[in-house]
Amino acid sequence: MEALTMYLDNLFSTLPDTPEVRQARADLLDSMESRYDELKGQGKSENEAVGAVISEFGNIDELKAIFEAPAGDTAREEKADEKKEAPVGGDAGEAGPAVDAATAEAYLDAARHTDFLNAIGVVLCIVSPIPIILVAGFFPKNDSAAIIGLVPLFIFVAAAVALFITASRQLEDFQFLKDSSG
Repeated sequence: MEALTMYLDNLFSTLPDTPEVRQARADLLDSMESRYDELKGQGKSENEAVGAVISEFGNIDELKAIFEAPAGDTAREEKADEKKEAPVGGDAGEAGPAVDAATAEAYLDAARHTDFLNAIGVVLCIVSPIPIILVAGFFPKNDSAAIIGLVPLFIFVAAAVALFITASRQLEDFQFLKDSSG
C-alpha cells in the first residue's frame, strides 16, 4: 500500500496544491486501494497486486491536464476530453493521423523490408575495402593489382547505394505518417 501512496505522490508532485487536486488524489488512492485489496483477496502477491493496480490506473495525463490549467481556462479541459474520445490511432492533429489496421500492417511490412535492405547495404559498405586490402597484401609491389582491387570496392558501394535508394523509395507511400507527426 505504501508503494501506491508513493506512486501517487510522484504523479501529483507537479500539480498545484489545491483542494480539488487533493480531493482527486484521495479519490484515486481510495480506488487504487480498493482494487489492491480485491487483487490480494484473489490470491495475488503484494508485488503482483501493486503492479496490476498501477498498470490498470496507469497514466493520469488527462487528469493532470485539467488540474494544470489556470482557473477559467477550459481549453485544456476540452483537449483532455478530446483525447479521451479520440479513436484508436489518434486524430489527424497532435497525436498523428488515424490509420486502419491494413495500412499499419503494410507500413510495418515495408519498414521490416527496408530495414533488411539497409542492413545489407551497410554490410556491403563495410566489406567493400576487403578486396583491395587482400590484393595489396598478396601483391605489395604491383600497382595494377591494386587497381583491380578497386573494382569490387566500387561495385559493392554502388550496390549499397542502390539498396539505400530502393529502401527509401519503398517508404514514400507512408510519408504522410511522418509529415503529420512533425
